[in-house]
Amino acid sequence: MEKKALDSFNNRILAEAASRYNTSPDRLRLIADSESLVYEFEVNGSGYILKILHDSHRNIDQIKGEIDWINFLIAHNFPAAGVVTSRRGNEIEIVEGEDMQFYAVAFEKAPGRPVKPSDWTDNFIDHWGEMTGLMHALAKQYRPSNKSIRRPFWHEEYSFVAAADVLADQPLVLEKHLEMVERLSSLPTDIDSFGLIHSDFEDENMYINDGRLIAFDFDESQYKWYIYDIAAILRESTWRLPACRRTDDPCSESFLKTFMQGYNRANKLDRFWLEELSFFLRLRETVVYIYYMGKVDLMKLNEEIRRAIQIMRRRIENGVPLPDIKYKE
Repeated sequence: MEKKALDSFNNRILAEAASRYNTSPDRLRLIADSESLVYEFEVNGSGYILKILHDSHRNIDQIKGEIDWINFLIAHNFPAAGVVTSRRGNEIEIVEGEDMQFYAVAFEKAPGRPVKPSDWTDNFIDHWGEMTGLMHALAKQYRPSNKSIRRPFWHEEYSFVAAADVLADQPLVLEKHLEMVERLSSLPTDIDSFGLIHSDFEDENMYINDGRLIAFDFDESQYKWYIYDIAAILRESTWRLPACRRTDDPCSESFLKTFMQGYNRANKLDRFWLEELSFFLRLRETVVYIYYMGKVDLMKLNEEIRRAIQIMRRRIENGVPLPDIKYKE
């Protein structure tokens, strides 16, 4: 959570948010604190997740848009952790701070357990691809239930809005970023290539239960090209698969082939977009880099991560994607 929001957040706000979901601060366990504060808790033996957001990160209509999207997916048999109402019957609870509003939303805790490295089998990758394809196929059908609620479009997100300020002292990175923005602005946005995506459908945002995956954390959902979801997932494979330790390692190509076998059962992308994969891998790298530059205290990171961020910068400046897959070949 951003420093301004953390400075405004206090025990009174936490206690009030907890009470709206029939629990108390001493029963909450903090499990994440990046863009929002995320807690795990139990009521009557059932597990839940409480997320507390601030209005400088998401406004209430954007949060309503996230909930609407999740409800639509679940209604169409997509496995995702659902929203639960407060003791007052609300899907969103507003808690006033001294100088900003906080929003509390509770979700069912997904059944199963976190994904482990040993889970990354061909069956797992294939299933992951099929789930991603199903989400994109459903995105083609989705329309917000209310015109006033909507998730952001790609150019409204932090990495695009804040780029000029965040990268002011890195002119070459900013130049590369602006070149990509110009190219994005010229790409088709038809229903078969562009829609509401998860935007962060990595293995940390899913649980595995009896071999099946359950998705959660749709906070980054935005209107973007479907291929971006695939690029973000493929980039993740370079960190997770034990064999993937070099940008030219063929294991990423094997991952993509298996992933797309599952994806193609649920949805089809024109070959044009797969040939654009290298560009979207570069875009994902820049989005992640701007997040680190603008929202993370780098001095609190360990040396290995800081070194990885410097390598990211060099890849962006030199236009080298991770992984460097030549799809046309």
